[in-house]
Formats: sequence, structure tokens, C-alpha cells
Amino acid sequence: MRAQPPGLGPIVAALSGALLITSPARSSGHSTAAAAAAEYWVDGKTQAALSALDAASRTREGELNRGVVRLYAGQAADAVSVLAALHERERGWTPVLRWLARAQAELGRPEALDSANVLLARPDADVLDQLWAGGLFLRHERPLQARSAFRRVARRNDGIELAWRGIAEAETQLGNLVSAREADDRVCALHAGGPIASAAAAGEPPLGQVLLASAVPSDETLRYDVKYLFFRLASVTLRTGDATLQGGAPARRVVFSVRSNDAIPFFHIDSRFESVVGEDGAVLAHRHAANDSDNGADEAAYDMDPATRRCMVRTVRDGVFGYHVLPLPANAQDGVSVLLVARALARIRGSAVVPTAVDCMWWHTQLRTLGVESIRWRGREVRAVRLQSLGRYRGAGGVSGVVDIWMSDDDRAVPYRVKMKVAVGSVVLELLPDDLMARGAAGSEVAR
Repeated sequence: MRAQPPGLGPIVAALSGALLITSPARSSGHSTAAAAAAEYWVDGKTQAALSALDAASRTREGELNRGVVRLYAGQAADAVSVLAALHERERGWTPVLRWLARAQAELGRPEALDSANVLLARPDADVLDQLWAGGLFLRHERPLQARSAFRRVARRNDGIELAWRGIAEAETQLGNLVSAREADDRVCALHAGGPIASAAAAGEPPLGQVLLASAVPSDETLRYDVKYLFFRLASVTLRTGDATLQGGAPARRVVFSVRSNDAIPFFHIDSRFESVVGEDGAVLAHRHAANDSDNGADEAAYDMDPATRRCMVRTVRDGVFGYHVLPLPANAQDGVSVLLVARALARIRGSAVVPTAVDCMWWHTQLRTLGVESIRWRGREVRAVRLQSLGRYRGAGGVSGVVDIWMSDDDRAVPYRVKMKVAVGSVVLELLPDDLMARGAAGSEVAR
């Protein structure tokens, strides 16, 4: 692997952090059949994914993926057969234990509890493993083990709501009602400031109505330069407004794409993030295909089902398939659509806390307007509404979750500038003037 100079990791992480999505690496160089299987899997085409896996060369990742796809398709017994055979050969490989335990649990087998305990003892067991195991222990009325698993998650990051909800349920099963109430209070604290608190008088409409009233801009393309210190690192395009249908309901498509500057040979980003936003402003679907020189390649799909209040996430990371089923909160957002929320709030000088999809979990993103400022943009003085976004998480490379956005002080609330703190300094996205001037946005300000 080509060595990279120090300092690029935080920069790449910041660009991912702007989307509030962080992704581990996935190695490249897979066969054409394996690549096709990954694409089918992300798109939810399980039978096509299995056929492509059968055509690919036999690898441990391929065998694992067969088990994962079969489990997802409701073939738990077949999944256990595939995964158990692989586990006999690869006992030290955590991914196969992870999915074997889940398949055993799906069949209601008692050995799932033993597998969950062994999984949690692994040093590379992740937060999603701990949350899953905690839920399994709760269902089997083992509150002590459940509380231990959920507390591990909370110790790693106290901003994960599912951990505190699990702790509250475990304490309730144990009869510790005071501790259960304290855990519930932590959940409420994560929602503090939401769903909407604006400078207007009491009676402000719910956030969903605010988003609906502001709507997704139609036929809008905004382009940005991405700079770190004196270096132009990349270009960003934000395209909104293409009409589509999701689950038979009208929706709008929002696409955020990032491409690095070809003049920097050791720095590479070529990523596309797509959101489908419903008429009420909530996200109905998310897809991304990310590839950068720091994290490698990663693909994922989020499908929201408002009828069942569930969110299904399918991932491909490091050549390994995965999926997770999450509860679907109200006003669900992702790292692309949360920018539309910020623009809506800038119009009414509001603030909100919204659930945001981050690496197969829901996190709370706090958004608040800080007032109107005069800023220098492309050699001109413009009036801008400043809004700050704060996430209760810390991404790779030192991204703190703090993002400052300056938006035009008009009905469009077009972001002029986005500034993200990294371990050293900041990464800045600066709006290019061409499209803004052509559309006449903030005309009187631009003309100054």
C-alpha cells in the first residue's frame, strides 16, 4: 500500500464527517462476480447476489456472504449450516462468529447465548455486536448480561440512545427502578432542544411541517471547492429536486458527490451519496458508494419503511456483507438530508435535534441558528445566517462533529460556506458563484 503523508487522514475523515457517515475500509481487487454480488446485495436483490456468489471464486469472505444473504432471505437453517462449517475452519475470525450467533438466535437455538458471550469477549467485537447481544439477553431474561453489554456501549460513547434504552429495560427487569429512571433521563437529555425550538412564539409547527413547508428545492445544483489551508483538495456537487417515487409516494432525490483534485496524486476521493426525501422532509432511502485513499471503498443502502417503523441497512465492507434492522424514528435524516433541515431552520431562525443515520446507527444531531453575520464570499460582502451542527460522536481522524454553515439570508438559504474542524485546522467548502448568480439567489447581496 502506498504510504501517505501525515495529516491526510483527518482531511478525508472531515469530508466523510460532513455527511455524518463514517465507514471502515473495504479492500479492492475482488473478482467481477464478487463485485456484481456486492452490487446486487446492496440493492436488495438476494437471489441475484447468491447466484453471483456461486459464480465467484471460493473464499472465506464469499462463504460468509452466502450465509449472511441466506439469513437475510429468511433461510436461517441454511445459513447456520454454511456458517457453522466455516466457523470450524476459521475459529479465530470474528465476522463468522458474529453471523453464526445471529443465525442461531433467529432459529431460537440456546447455543446462540453462548456464541454471543464468546463474541463479546473478542477484542474486535464492535458496538453493533454489543447492542445486538444486549437485546438477545433481554429477550431471554438475562438482565445482568444485558446491562453489562449495553453499559459497554455507553462507556464507549454516551450519545447512543439504544444503549441507554437497553440499560433502562435491563434495570427494570432487575427491579432497579431508580436506575431505570436515570437511564430514561439520559435518553431525554439526548433529545433536549427538539423536535423544534425556535425564536418564534409558542405554537411553532412540528419539524415535519416546517420541512414540508420549505420543501426540497427543485432543479438545483450547487458546486463547492474544498480547501484545507492553501490546498484545493476536491470539488463537491449537491444536486437536489429530481422527482421520483418511493413506495408509491412522491419524493425528491438529493445527490451529494465528492471528487478529489487530480493534481494531488496521493489523495483520492470519488464518492456518491444519494438520499430520497419524502414530502414531509424525512428520508425514505439512502445509498452511497464511497471510495477514498484513507478509508478505501464502502457501500451501503438504508431502506426506511414508515408503515412498520423499521430501517433496513445493507452494507459491504472489507469484502464482507452485513445487515442491520433498526427502529425508524420520526423525522429520520441522513448526512445529506440534514443539510436540507439546516436550510429550513435558517429560514425561521430555529433549532432542532434530529435523528441521523451514522454507520448503521441513529445519532442525534443538534442544529441551531446563531444569528446573521456579514461574511466575505468570493470577494463580496454578503449577509448570511450562521448555523451550527453538533453531533455527539467522534469520527475518524479527529472529526469532532462540529460543523458551521453560513447560508444566504433569503428564502433559498443557500449554503455559502461550510467549515469543519479536524485534528489540525479546518476543512472549508466554499460555494462557487456561477449557479448562484445565474439563478439570482441573494441577488442584492451578491451585487454589493
